[in-house]
Amino acid sequence: LARLHARVDALGNVELRDSVDDPARLYGDARVVLMPSSYPEAWGRVAAEAVAATIPVLASCIGGLPEAIGDGGVVVDPDAHIDEWIRQLGAIWDDVSMYDHYVTRAEAAAGTRRDISAASVGATFEALVDRAIVSAGCDRRR
Repeated sequence: LARLHARVDALGNVELRDSVDDPARLYGDARVVLMPSSYPEAWGRVAAEAVAATIPVLASCIGGLPEAIGDGGVVVDPDAHIDEWIRQLGAIWDDVSMYDHYVTRAEAAAGTRRDISAASVGATFEALVDRAIVSAGCDRRR
């Protein structure tokens, strides 16, 4: 851990943060979240958490990232040249109306998408745990 802190400190533009219970606290001072993934992961949790915290996401158009982002950001071809990433980031970062557009879309997604709302994810998780307990014959409701 000490070596990791030393490496991060040497970079100057990276911050190592402690874990938090509320993603909004983690992302609270972020303006845009970047996810330049090259792996076709099934779901981009960080991207979905950022959108739920009403932060626009710029991510690779690969795997489940487009679905995780929904309307709350921009996707870029994973094979795109770095210039395309810089152009897209600059458009979101520098153009106030574009930034506001994606913040508004992220806010709308956070309010309407059951798959990324904290209450819905929590309820779904609890229902799955309840179902597993009942099917294992350990009904905790008795």
